Amino acid sequence: MNHLTTREILEFVDGTILDGQRTHVIAHLEVCSRCRSEVEFHRTLVGAARRQPPHAPTRKFTDRVMQRILPKGQRRWIQTIMNNAGGVIAMGIVLAVLGYALLSSNSSASTQPSMITEMVKVCDDLYAKVQEFLKVQATKLESLSPKPRAIGSIKLILLTLLSLVALGAVDRWLIQPRIRARK
Repeated sequence: MNHLTTREILEFVDGTILDGQRTHVIAHLEVCSRCRSEVEFHRTLVGAARRQPPHAPTRKFTDRVMQRILPKGQRRWIQTIMNNAGGVIAMGIVLAVLGYALLSSNSSASTQPSMITEMVKVCDDLYAKVQEFLKVQATKLESLSPKPRAIGSIKLILLTLLSLVALGAVDRWLIQPRIRARK
């Protein structure tokens, strides 16, 4: 007599066996006490395993596994770069935008306004609205008077702040989730 394979027994216990094979296994179990006892053993084992609460690995376990996968020196180096990548990229973009804005404002050779020029115009408009709002608030409070600044430095400060906000958003919602997904 051919006994059931371990795979057939496990599929029968889990309920994942196909219907055609199911009838064959049931017919075999009616005549074979050895396979019947094997099925009962696996049902008991699976039932005991399912009654156990789920167990999550500890942080130390994860660290030990990662130390075995990557040597310590390499792990620190990679981790440092990955943790600071968002900030480094953000600062690079801010510096690139500021450099481009400063260099392109001096040369007006092109007849069409560039995207940066349009952004600066939008920033100027926003700045004018904010400045007007602050003037109204200052006159209401009668305690502060706006200090005049050079228009170029105000544009630069506003552009820097807007760039930092945009880069912070990109870092938080695009770069950091991908870094966390790799961990």
